[in-house]
Amino acid sequence: MLLHVPAGGRILAEMIRVTNPGGRVAVLDQDFGTLVLDAPDRALTRRIVDGHAERFYAEPWSGRTLLRRLRRAGLVRVRSRVFVVVDPVYDDYVRSMLERRVDLATRWRLVTAGEGRRWLGSLEAAAARGEFFMSLNYVGVVGVRP
Repeated sequence: MLLHVPAGGRILAEMIRVTNPGGRVAVLDQDFGTLVLDAPDRALTRRIVDGHAERFYAEPWSGRTLLRRLRRAGLVRVRSRVFVVVDPVYDDYVRSMLERRVDLATRWRLVTAGEGRRWLGSLEAAAARGEFFMSLNYVGVVGVRP
């Protein structure tokens, strides 16, 4: 959830403050810089995906920053794991998520309505052929308060 809040550093600091010495602080967050879609128009995909991430989330690359942030905050024995969520199914949830991105990208004038419809249509066509692919990395980090 740290990707959603501009005060992520303060939240981490408070998590560490309320943890007893020897206790663990664990964080799991998404990294929207790793949202991957197999879409034929790469430039349009980047405009929609990256444009949305940069405007919608306070820290869209939060996941990749967690290891550094916990170490700099003074935790020891900090470990990290990446969990790759692969979604080869274009279900209602995925469709809705991608439609919201197109709606916002259109409002922000990153793409035209026609480009957004074309992009969504290409993903729906891929799904109909059984070729839809999307993945996103989640990063989990745990450290010990000295």
